[in-house]
Order: sequence, then structure tokens, then C-alpha cells
Amino acid sequence: MRRSPRYKFCITCLIAVFTALATANTATADVDLNKVLEKYKEDCEKASQTLRDSIDKEVKLIRLRKDIDGASKQQQVNYANDMKAKFELHGYVPMAPYLRNHTIDYLNSLIKARQDARDAYSKAINLAAKSKEEEKAEDLLNELDRLTEPPVISRWDCVSGKHKWMWTLLADGSIQTQGNANANWKFKKDKLVIARENEFWVLEVTSAGTQMKAVNKNKTRFHASISYPRKNP
Repeated sequence: MRRSPRYKFCITCLIAVFTALATANTATADVDLNKVLEKYKEDCEKASQTLRDSIDKEVKLIRLRKDIDGASKQQQVNYANDMKAKFELHGYVPMAPYLRNHTIDYLNSLIKARQDARDAYSKAINLAAKSKEEEKAEDLLNELDRLTEPPVISRWDCVSGKHKWMWTLLADGSIQTQGNANANWKFKKDKLVIARENEFWVLEVTSAGTQMKAVNKNKTRFHASISYPRKNP
């Protein structure tokens, strides 16, 4: 039997309605956010454990080195063990050149875990938005931001002449500064490069990993010392 255009139009509308209702009821059905959260935590812990294990292996290798004297060996061993403890307590990562590759691997693992979680949440947010669940989409976005907030990896007290300030380095390559100025950091070969507005600082981290010194494009010199959180009394 031949169907009229109006009949076909009504059927099309009904299909669209049922499809929308089904989508609304299963907005995040194909995105198990509990599993996403569990995997994200597992990935972050795996990255942390890999860094701890890498520091332990590096300590063993340092003790076997024959190209440095005993005092230098012990200094490097002490720093590695101290940074492992600081990592456990505060999340601070080693910055000394001989441990830097392990830090880079750790940060790359965190970035990947963060991106995987963001991709999964973005899919759930899109589904919620398509289902007109705007409040749910907003809640998911806020949850994602809290979940993937980059951790602090080190803080540095900086001094240049009479000027003093602090740089707080985050795992995603951003920096918290006084005045909330836009600033970023990255490793470049054996140096640490910080870009802040129109300033570029190329920093040399000492072998001890707790001091930095630099000269910017204006020939302004400054030095920085790593700053650890105060112990509770």
C-alpha cells in the first residue's frame, strides 16, 4: 500500500523522538566513568611507581660508576634518596641532570593518563549535551577539571637583586606565579627554559638538583633554591 508523504513524515518524527529518548536514557551508558576513573588512578600510580623504581635503579648504577670519586657518588646517592622521599611526601620530582630522564618519562606518563581521561569524559559530556542534559554536562566538566588538575612538581624561591618571587612548577608545563602571570616551563637538553610574558629564562640546574641560576635576554642574573613545604609543628 502506498504511504502518503504526511504518513512518512509522522513516522520519521516518531523515530526521531524515540531515538532522542533512548539517547537521553543512555547518555553516558557507553562511557563507564567509574572505569575511566579507576584506570586514571591506576595509570598515575603506575607512573609514580615507575619513577620510584627508576630512582632506586639509578642509585645502584651510581655506586658502580668509576668516573666519579666517592664523595661525588655519595652526594648523588643522597640526593636521589632524598628526592624519592620528597616525591612520596610532596610529589616533588628530581630535577638534577642525571635523574632528569626519569622525571621526563614520569611527566609524559601523567600527560597521557590525563589526556585519556579527558577524551573519555569529553565523550560523556558530548552525549549529555546532545541529550539536552546541560546541568549534567556541566557537572561532568567540573569533575573532569578536578580530576585532571596538574599536580605541583616543585617550588623555587627566586632572587634577582632586591626582587624575590616564587615559581611553582606544575606537571602540565604551566607555572603558578605571583600576579597569575602567564608562564610555562619545559626541559630543553640539559637546561630548564621558563617563558613568562616577554621574558625567557634559560636555567642551569646544579648537579645537586636544589639550585638554579640563569641570565635572561636583558643580562639580568638571578638564582633560585628549591622550596619544600614546611613541616607541621
